[in-house]
Amino acid sequence: MIESTGGTAPLRSEAQASRLESLFAYMAGAVERGHLHEALGLADCTCRIAPANVMCRVVHARLLTRLGAASEAAERLRGRNEPDAVVARAEALCKQGALDEAAVSVGEQLRRSAVNSVDGLRRVATQLCRLSR
Repeated sequence: MIESTGGTAPLRSEAQASRLESLFAYMAGAVERGHLHEALGLADCTCRIAPANVMCRVVHARLLTRLGAASEAAERLRGRNEPDAVVARAEALCKQGALDEAAVSVGEQLRRSAVNSVDGLRRVATQLCRLSR
């Protein structure tokens, strides 16, 4: 099978993983320095390199939310069912004041997962409870 692809398929995926790892490292550095627009550009690169990678999408959406583009972040994650994507979308929806929509998605996620099993799920559920009072 390797011969049919010229032997490059495993190398391509290794190179892609290495490139993603480097981009995430640069992105973390940019966030630590407070350069969120730079980090967003790097996150955009990760999404283009690995469009099916949910963490690339989630990090990109969270940066959009931090930069005040919560509606774009929520839209980019619409229809995603991965737990991290659901939480990131709910965070973006909360920023927009769309509490009912956020509550529905968080409620569905809570029915599928324990609150401690998904990073940020407890935080966004607590935030929803506070904001809905």
